[in-house]
Amino acid sequence: MNAAIPFPTVSEAYSPRISEFELRAWVVQARPADVLEYHRGFLAIDRTPLGPPMTEEERSALARTGAVAMRLASEGGVHLVQRRLGPGSCSYLAIARRRPRSSPASSVAVPRETATTAFDAAA
Repeated sequence: MNAAIPFPTVSEAYSPRISEFELRAWVVQARPADVLEYHRGFLAIDRTPLGPPMTEEERSALARTGAVAMRLASEGGVHLVQRRLGPGSCSYLAIARRRPRSSPASSVAVPRETATTAFDAAA
């Protein structure tokens, strides 16, 4: 017998509200292999008007958090991983990487207005 696999509705789904600042702060203090779930859902859709009901401010904050996660990954601070939870739902995880000795941990948290990358801040 084939039964439909239920998946959470928007109201039932738990989605952590991690701000871009909380994500940066976590990276600074995280040890290699520490894991942080920064979103649950379908990030590409959730940050558009087609996603779950949320205010424009919340949607904008979600987009900024996703952008910061991508920036941290491109700078070598984290690995980004998705764990599939069900149809159209993933757990978005940041896994802390070992920092190079030449790059102090505090450089990761430098605001973008101050430096274009963490490595610019360390120089």
